[in-house]
Amino acid sequence: MRGAAALLVLLFCVSGAWAQGESGSIKAELKELSNTVVQQKLEPRVTNTELQQRSRIKELKNENAALKARLSASEREVEDLKRAKAALEARVTASERENTAFEARLSVIEREVEELENKKG
Repeated sequence: MRGAAALLVLLFCVSGAWAQGESGSIKAELKELSNTVVQQKLEPRVTNTELQQRSRIKELKNENAALKARLSASEREVEDLKRAKAALEARVTASERENTAFEARLSVIEREVEELENKKG
């Protein structure tokens, strides 16, 4: 559409310049119109590039949001695992204390058994 309008303007200017017999002016106007047409042809490419960049930015934002969600889920899982580890460590510590108490009781019982065997024998 723009190209057609530019062409009409170009033809109008050329015919007007010929009617006036201004060949130097014609060349300048043709060059200016040619530059305008080239610029108008490049604009859609820039626009397409901008659209592609916007689309890519949107994709990256979506990807970033998904990664943030995964990171948050992973952080929650790490916190859950830390709590589970702390609970297990507490149980191990309690079991070790209980084991120490059992070992002490076993030692006492073993001494009592030895004493009874010594008295018997």
